Amino acid sequence: MEDIKIDSETAILILKAYQKIYKLNGLLHSKPYTQISEFKGSGSALHEMMNNAFKESTSSDLQAKLTMLSHQVKNLLGYSQKVKNVKEHKQITNLFETLVIDITLIQSKINAVK
Repeated sequence: MEDIKIDSETAILILKAYQKIYKLNGLLHSKPYTQISEFKGSGSALHEMMNNAFKESTSSDLQAKLTMLSHQVKNLLGYSQKVKNVKEHKQITNLFETLVIDITLIQSKINAVK
């Protein structure tokens, strides 16, 4: 069983990813996003997926859960790009884009620390 090793730089990336998820959760719980079926419950789901990823005890299981999270964020990014008439469109799209980058960086850092 391989232990998961996380350095301070990776820990900061994880914190920033959680902050983005928290911000997204707030935006997605407000109108008009609450009325768009693709976004219903998605902020909470992202938070839960992130929590579940870091409950894993092996690096490979953590990587698998982070990959699932990344796919979900990319799906939501696709939906957000279709909702251009919403006031917060740029903010929410930017949060999804940077969250994908953060998750990718976290994955590469966790791979590098092995």
